[in-house]
Amino acid sequence: MFNVDHPDLGYPAIFHSSDPTVLAFAWGTVATVPLATVLGTMIAIAAQAGRGSRISARDLFKPLLLVFGAMALMAVAGGIWGYHAWQADSKLFVARREMTDFCAHLMSYCGGLLGAVVLVIWIVIHRRNARSPGT
Repeated sequence: MFNVDHPDLGYPAIFHSSDPTVLAFAWGTVATVPLATVLGTMIAIAAQAGRGSRISARDLFKPLLLVFGAMALMAVAGGIWGYHAWQADSKLFVARREMTDFCAHLMSYCGGLLGAVVLVIWIVIHRRNARSPGT
């Protein structure tokens, strides 16, 4: 994680700014776009590829909201866990906020990955069950 207070952590200087908001959005994009692209492609292929009924983006809206909600809950739970883990052993990180932030991010990423995999499985099962018996 990039910290404005500690710019010497070895991250490449691809964003020439010291504004924490700009850095948060920029590094957040760099960190999430590659995985989101892969997972989104998997979901799109599962929903559209092959024969049989296809699942539209409109049909995926509510399931995606559930995935995003689960990610948010997991991030909150991870942040709470990180906060209390720091209290149990304060040598884990320099500051409590770093441990809380790290755990919240980690759980959010894990929730997104798990949610996308579950969504792909749901799509495959839904499409398989929607096929008519003769196909």
